[in-house]
Amino acid sequence: MSQSILIVNNVATNRIVLNVKLSAAQYTVHQAHSGAAALRVLRTNSIDMVLLDVDLPDMDGTRLCRNIRALPRSKNCLILAAMENEPLDKKKEIMAAGADDYLQKPVDDKILLARVRRLFRARAAETELQLRDGTAQALGFAEAAASFQGAAHISVVAGDRTARDDWRASLQEFSNHRLEGLSRCDALSQESPELAPDIFVISARDTEETFGLSLLTELRSNPNTRHSGIVVVLPYENHNLSAIALDMGADDLVYEGFDPAELSLRLNVLIDRKRQNDTLRQQVRTGLQAAVTDQLTGLFNRRYAMPHLKRIADRAKRTDQSFAVMILDLDHFKQVNDQYGHATGDKVLAEVAKRLRDNLRPFDMVARFGGEEFLIVMPDTPLHQAKQAAERIRKLIAKDPIEVPFQDSSIHVSTSIGVAVGSPPHRSTFDVQQLLNDADSALYDAKAEGRNQVTLARGAAA
Repeated sequence: MSQSILIVNNVATNRIVLNVKLSAAQYTVHQAHSGAAALRVLRTNSIDMVLLDVDLPDMDGTRLCRNIRALPRSKNCLILAAMENEPLDKKKEIMAAGADDYLQKPVDDKILLARVRRLFRARAAETELQLRDGTAQALGFAEAAASFQGAAHISVVAGDRTARDDWRASLQEFSNHRLEGLSRCDALSQESPELAPDIFVISARDTEETFGLSLLTELRSNPNTRHSGIVVVLPYENHNLSAIALDMGADDLVYEGFDPAELSLRLNVLIDRKRQNDTLRQQVRTGLQAAVTDQLTGLFNRRYAMPHLKRIADRAKRTDQSFAVMILDLDHFKQVNDQYGHATGDKVLAEVAKRLRDNLRPFDMVARFGGEEFLIVMPDTPLHQAKQAAERIRKLIAKDPIEVPFQDSSIHVSTSIGVAVGSPPHRSTFDVQQLLNDADSALYDAKAEGRNQVTLARGAAA
């Protein structure tokens, strides 16, 4: 279904022209001649964007924005306001009332459509992040803790050093954020997303006409700067590049000779949006981490371990390399819980997990498979190495008692380990479920034979 746009304008010819332009771009268009008429449309239709003229016969644009945001059905729709060259206070007012962006009249058709597309792209990205975060919360993952929001980091980038120094100085008068001037090379040399500027203000004027636009595409394709906000400063004589800049990924644009106070307003809007999206991304990452991690031990959980084991098996098939699967179970762990309590049992599990993590190779996988059972997968490991590794693990767990806070004595634990190996040329042994079954059977054999020992799967031992 196409996205729907409500045109709110009291001049019939303006509505007709906009209707033709937006319909040709495959949007579903609704029209209203006044604020009251617009609210009636919004109450009965699902509208994705309101394109409104602030000069209406019955109410001004600020009041209409507030009324739109008060409607449950339209509180999340986009609002793009068109206005004359109003004072900065009026622009701040309409943004505070709920507008997502504003345009100065008369509006160029190409720039209007480009800004509409940009707003829809930005909203789609935000919605996707919100959906993922909602899924994470529905699964019970905690939200990321709110953090103090200090001054933002803004970089002004221009080939002409005098221009970037002047822009930085003029913006600093109206901003409490940290501003710096950068060359193109410096802008592209960001070491990490965390250290990259929140916003780039980049000039499109240089010896090459497309300096800023080529830099724009490079910043968007760089993983360290792809989520930074980008404002392009265009020479006014090249205003025909405006729509191209927006479609290439600019979040906003201004022209040389810009009002630094107005640009500061736009920068503040971008900073707020970026911080909201950064928070959502962090919450999604936190949720994904929680989805694959056992909270008690910090190890991977079964949800992660099974597909990862399958990938290791598939790689082993392609490379004709052996890999080992071990299932490890703590001996008589129920007695620990019964004698010392579950809190102490949790401490024991966490310490065992740490010993496993600290004594395996970085590319080996260790996961808590359930209860007091752990899964270890060792790529590129033949049978004799797997047996040696299992014996080493068994000894290091049994050797040193586990010190538990608030207990008078330390706790000795031991472990039984079942080992199975997938190895060429018997490619049938690469079957993941069969290997798990074999390792599990070997584990039961180890327990039946007295515990605190390593047993190889019968096929492997043979």
